[in-house]
Amino acid sequence: LSPVVHVLGGRVMPSFPATPAAWAIATIFASIGVGISAYNIVGHIRHFTAPPLQKDIVRLLFIVPLYGVCSVLSLIFWESSPYIEIIRDIYEAFVIYCFLNLMLTFGGGEHHMAMDLQELPRMNHPPPFCCLPKITLNAAFIKAVKRGTLQFVVIKLVFATVSIALLAAGKYDDEAWQVMNLVVYNISYTIALYALLLFYMATKDIVSTMSPAKKFFAIKTIVMPSRSVSPSKNPDCPFRGIGCNFIRGVRGGDRTCKNRKTRVSIWR
Repeated sequence: LSPVVHVLGGRVMPSFPATPAAWAIATIFASIGVGISAYNIVGHIRHFTAPPLQKDIVRLLFIVPLYGVCSVLSLIFWESSPYIEIIRDIYEAFVIYCFLNLMLTFGGGEHHMAMDLQELPRMNHPPPFCCLPKITLNAAFIKAVKRGTLQFVVIKLVFATVSIALLAAGKYDDEAWQVMNLVVYNISYTIALYALLLFYMATKDIVSTMSPAKKFFAIKTIVMPSRSVSPSKNPDCPFRGIGCNFIRGVRGGDRTCKNRKTRVSIWR
């Protein structure tokens, strides 16, 4: 029996994410993504002519297979989804750093890029932070950008460790932890993205042939939606986030069966 069932029109129905049809759809689309990424990854490995650049490109391309496989496994093995999600989140942080490292390598390395930036005038912050003092472009600016992205990696690792401990203690779905996790994650991720944005603004002419804006947008479109709908171990709603709270409000109330393995929602 599905861990989440709904009583709709007098019929007991499993929620769609817990049905084989949902698993099949997820597997099909994940397989397409994995196949396309694998084709590109193999192409880079077979023609490994620029190792400093291609090693980071391969790491970036690997995010699609990892996300696809983790999503399918989280859907099928619902109870283990928080553990699978931790693996995805750690690699997500690693990818953000790899993207910055790729841009630095493409520009000739950190030292060479710092020399090029020193010849440029001071840069304004983008709106709505344009009232802040102008940024001096030099080696210190590059180090600040690296710190801005690396803090996200560190926070991800720390929170992953805490999440594993809370899962073992049965406290992972505690409201206080979920709120803190959401707030800290979004602040940290925003800082990392803003650091990358400043770096792009400062170096867009230096790395223009690389088309960094398109790559940055591609990574963001993969990472951000995954945070909007994340698996949860709460049987009342198989996903966390704002949408889950909205669904609870629409239901108008839930009734829990004595059998802990099954919960029945009364749709009004």
